[in-house]
Parts: sequence; structure tokens; C-alpha cells
Amino acid sequence: NTPVTVTNPISVPAGGNAVNYSFTQHVDLSNVYFPTEFKVFVTASQDNNHSNDTLRIMLRKEICESGSTTAASPSIANIKVAGIDNEPLPADWTPFGTSEDVTYTNYANTVAPGVFVKGQSYEMSITNAFPGTSGTKVYKYVFIDYNRNGQWEVTGANAERVLAITNANVFNAQHPENATSFGTFTVPATATEGLTLMRVIGAGTNPAAVTSGCGYYPQGETEDYAVIIRNYRLYAAYW
Repeated sequence: NTPVTVTNPISVPAGGNAVNYSFTQHVDLSNVYFPTEFKVFVTASQDNNHSNDTLRIMLRKEICESGSTTAASPSIANIKVAGIDNEPLPADWTPFGTSEDVTYTNYANTVAPGVFVKGQSYEMSITNAFPGTSGTKVYKYVFIDYNRNGQWEVTGANAERVLAITNANVFNAQHPENATSFGTFTVPATATEGLTLMRVIGAGTNPAAVTSGCGYYPQGETEDYAVIIRNYRLYAAYW
């Protein structure tokens, strides 16, 4: 982005070593969502050491925490949707004995964003792994921050809980195929265009323990992904 530059000659009083200055030109940071570094620095005609004149600030939208309280529990092994295929599974993969000891994983900065087009429908698959062999039942939820306000609205016309898979079958040695669940959702025309967050929760617990995209639950894993919302007409014209 183009930096905001203020040119204002300031004289340092004789014998002084500090000057206070207040910027009057404002910068609109309301569009910042993911961690973004900002730098504020000054240049002085007779100062050869500029490093001590630079202030670095890391800004991001405040997002609520989520995750399970038990690390050795069902984890999310793979998700597929809108171009995201995180950790593709090999042909001989098994859901048993491969679970990671994690409660929350942030992929927003390491996995390329998925692209959603307003008004379009998408199928999503979520595959879980389990540390033991007896299997379990995992309830799966997906949230997308359609209005980019850093919160998860779960009710109303613009509800952001796009999937709630609570009828998944138990996956065990006899039925390993049940480790994967599928769901379909449509991106509303009212969604705000741009980069935003998708949160995926796989909870090995009663659905009542996951009432929103925030907070903690006894077992499972939460994963965050960056996604891009685009307008249908612009996207069609571009391609």
C-alpha cells in the first residue's frame, strides 16, 4: 500500500535531544483483518542511525479463541472446499492411530485461501482421525465470517454457521469410511467481498457443547483458514 508521508521540518532546540510531534493525517485501518505490520519512522538530516527511529506495529482483527481441552482426541485430518485441500490423504491412509495431539491449528497464513463466489453453492468434506482404534463420533461445524466483523453470527438472515453436521455415524474398524462427512452450503449474496476467515470445528462431544464459533469443548480440534469472497459478475468476467 502507498505509505502516508508527512513532510514537516522540525527544529531541535539547542541542547535538546527529543522532539514531540503529533500526526494530524489519519489512516483508515478498518479493512485490516489478518495480521498486518505497520511501520512508523522519521528521517532526520543529521541522524545516521535510523533504526532507533522506527516503530513497528502488528495489527489484526480480534478473533475469539476456540479449541478442545483435550489434545489426545479426534483431530481434523483433511478438509476440501473451494480449492482448499489441506493435507491430502494417501490411498493407504487410515483414520486410526494417526490423530495429532492438537486442539487448535491456524492455517490462515500457510494454506492458500479458498475462493467463494456469492450466490454459488459448494460441497465440503471433512475427514477426522482418531488416536485409538475403537472409533468415535465427531460433530462438525463450519463458520465463515461473511461480514468480516470478526464475530460469528449463528442466527438470523445472515447466519454465519454454514454447516452443522450432527448426524454423522460412528467411524470404527468396521466402518472407516464414516471418518469423512459431507455437507453443502450457499454463499449469500449479502456477503462482504474480500479476504475473511473460515473456522472448521470437529468436536467429539455432544453438539450442545458447540453453540458458536467461540469457546472450548471437551474433545476435537478447531482449524482456521483464509478465504476470499468474490462477486459473481466480476469473477465470471475475469475468467
